[in-house]
Amino acid sequence: MKIKFGSPPTAGLLTALLASLLLVTACAESKQKSASPSAGNHFSNEAILASRVLVDERELNARYGIYHELEVILEEEPTQPAHWVVLQDQLPLGLTLKEVSRRRALIQGVAQFTGRWCFVLGAQVGTELRAKADLCVTAEDNDEITYPKFLTASELPIAWVDQDYEEQIDIDLSSFGVSYDVELYESQIPQGMYWRKRRTTAAIKLGGEPAVLGEHRLVFKVTDGEGRINSRQFQLQVLEEGELPEQPEPPSPPPVWPEPERPDPPSPPPVWPEPERPDPPSPPPVWPEPERPDPPSPPPVWPEPERPDPPSPPPVWPEPERPDPPSPPPVWPEPERPDPPSPPPVWPEPERPDPPSPPPVTPEPERPDPPSPPPGEPGPNPGRPPRR
Repeated sequence: MKIKFGSPPTAGLLTALLASLLLVTACAESKQKSASPSAGNHFSNEAILASRVLVDERELNARYGIYHELEVILEEEPTQPAHWVVLQDQLPLGLTLKEVSRRRALIQGVAQFTGRWCFVLGAQVGTELRAKADLCVTAEDNDEITYPKFLTASELPIAWVDQDYEEQIDIDLSSFGVSYDVELYESQIPQGMYWRKRRTTAAIKLGGEPAVLGEHRLVFKVTDGEGRINSRQFQLQVLEEGELPEQPEPPSPPPVWPEPERPDPPSPPPVWPEPERPDPPSPPPVWPEPERPDPPSPPPVWPEPERPDPPSPPPVWPEPERPDPPSPPPVWPEPERPDPPSPPPVWPEPERPDPPSPPPVTPEPERPDPPSPPPGEPGPNPGRPPRR
């Protein structure tokens, strides 16, 4: 669980915080291996560092291709916002530095490196370098992603000054036959040495005669034919012949702050005697249950009378033989029938004579008109009009 630092912690909170964090002590005297600051950061090695850098040791472990955050905190609250700078080497590939408050900063991003990567980080307040720390972040390989992988560890074998040195850094590409490119990323190879990409195999060759003593940090960046990137920082120590390699100093233990006095616990409330409870009422008397009469005797079971034998079935007589059926009458052939008589001939009907012409109609002769009756007398047919 990450603890946020928005305001100065109290004594109890600071104690719990320092117990769960790794304290990196920033010493006033710089070590020889990290004595020279990077270009653009003009801080004197004799500066008095008044504070220290706090980090959570669990955040020093990352994984390739996964987003990662490393929180760095200035131990003491500064009078003005702190400015964080990389004093030596460079941040791991894929990570960036972002200031988030007066004394806090985040190193965040998607890790594009594997192995152990070290750098020197400092906190500047105004023109004064308030604290610095040599930090090392370790990123493990991610088997769920395809990318070029280094097969050689970060710690290279020791080289002796002015003596021939040869070493090979092996690379495992994502698939067989994929092309790749190699570059020396923001670092320098010791004077007198060289490096080159091998043509016949996926590897980097280091050779030559180193002429500069001390620890050198080399960063190689590999890009395969599909644009996938991986990088690793290699540590190479160049020593005098017969000199024993310098053992890294263990980190200083975090300071043990005195535990604040705890207030006395509040007095427990008084225990009052429980009031006497009245005796429970006596239970009602239990009277003996009256005797129950004996149940009546069951009726006697008389033996069932014998049943007479069933009557014998009637005898089955054999069926008499049936006579054979009579033979069918013979079938005589039907006699031939005579041919039917021929029909009488049909004679043509004789022609009928035309009917006689009707007699001519003679017109009836006109009848003369009857004489007119005298005036005042009816005529022969009164009431009938005269015929004309």
